[in-house]
Amino acid sequence: MKIRTITREDIPAAMKMINEAKVNMKNMGIDQWQDGSPSTETLEKYVKHENGFINEDLTAFGALVEKDPDYKEYLSGNYVVLHTFVVDQSLRGKGVSDEFFDEILKIAIEKKYEIFGVDTHRDNKAMLAFIKRHDFTNLGDVFIDGIKPRIAFYKKL
Repeated sequence: MKIRTITREDIPAAMKMINEAKVNMKNMGIDQWQDGSPSTETLEKYVKHENGFINEDLTAFGALVEKDPDYKEYLSGNYVVLHTFVVDQSLRGKGVSDEFFDEILKIAIEKKYEIFGVDTHRDNKAMLAFIKRHDFTNLGDVFIDGIKPRIAFYKKL
């Protein structure tokens, strides 16, 4: 799989995946992404900062946020955090998330990050299984935007 930096033209495809994931999480009773975020504005910021990535088929997306302020009390050094990680719902369970993750991890390594972080809602069992499968270490709870509790994880690169 090849991934590239997201462009404005990719925003509708990424938002389609995000909106489908929002509905799926709501149907499963997961209170994640139910407050309007991530939004088109979120993706526009990723375009501006060139830190959002999408695969060639427009079926997987994720962003690398450098020095995420929500992690400043938990991580130090040169770290990056994966946000807005989503795969087309029709491809769940087909290995696309693993392939995309491998590629975005390569980008983090190429950019010389030392620590890679990720977080999720405690009820998001699929993402928790993904994180476990990729050998992350539990960091504990972080509060996204100071109010939304998430379980955070990290791995050294």
